[in-house]
Amino acid sequence: MSKEQVSAFKPEAIEGFEPGQLFGLAPAAFEGFSKDQVSAFNPEAIERFEPDQLVSLKPAVFKGFSSNQIAAVKPEVFSSFTNQILKKVKPSAMSGLLAEGKCN
Repeated sequence: MSKEQVSAFKPEAIEGFEPGQLFGLAPAAFEGFSKDQVSAFNPEAIERFEPDQLVSLKPAVFKGFSSNQIAAVKPEVFSSFTNQILKKVKPSAMSGLLAEGKCN
């Protein structure tokens, strides 16, 4: 799937995706997601995202993540987050960083 195809999905459609449909996407496809679309990501899919997938998202898109979604990000993936990305995460979602094992 291309970033153009991904950008055409409504958030409601993304809510219906199985985790494998999301974590199986190529990193280039992640460039097409909006903040409204990422807010519909299933945390089970986020648990399996690789660093190259998440850093392919536009930094502004990280405003769409909830604390539950941030908590689902693998600890080793956080090392790939730039300051630009972290500045875009909503303060209310930052509590997800306090999830067990995230700050070790």
